[in-house]
Amino acid sequence: MLQQRSDRAPSSGEQVSQSGFLARQTSTWGSPARRLAAVIGVVGAAAVVVGTFLPWLHFQGKNFTGWDLYDVRSAAGENAWFIRGMFTSGDMFFTGLVTLILGSGTAVSSAVLLLAHATSPPRRLWTWSALCLPGMVLADLAFLATVVNVVFTYIGTPSAVRYSLWLVLAGAIVAMVGVGVAASGPSKRAQQRHDRSDEDRQHGPSDLKKTA
Repeated sequence: MLQQRSDRAPSSGEQVSQSGFLARQTSTWGSPARRLAAVIGVVGAAAVVVGTFLPWLHFQGKNFTGWDLYDVRSAAGENAWFIRGMFTSGDMFFTGLVTLILGSGTAVSSAVLLLAHATSPPRRLWTWSALCLPGMVLADLAFLATVVNVVFTYIGTPSAVRYSLWLVLAGAIVAMVGVGVAASGPSKRAQQRHDRSDEDRQHGPSDLKKTA
């Protein structure tokens, strides 16, 4: 029996080490706050998708949506992902194809994360990564692509910017925050408070029995 216990000890230690990163995740997994954050992630991603089909730029007397830019480039047989030299030589401007893909991917990832919060918390690091990282990465990329578009437009032709480009940027920021909060655990201080409350609930009744 002693030998069996010693054989099982490394397995227990491995489990503890593997769950070290997830310790703060599991305590509030499925909480209303984290579910709400996932919903916010979906809403922000939806704004990115919707904004793709609204006016981004105004030049040559016309309004162009993000998707219009993709259509023009695609019809011309040119790179439909981004445009080099959009306003000045050396600049870069991403078309609506990029924001549509990133926004849609973020929305799906946020929805999956929302559904995951209705189940038991992940017990393995790879499970947590599969649930949380895609949405975080896609939202960050959507934000970066839109920042590039806004910066180079203002450097080249500031008057060309239309409201929907700001809508896409705002949506990407909201999605980043929402997915980030839904995927992250509580702060270390909050975790310590949670642990203390658990100990109080566990040891409270026994302490009362002892005093009685």
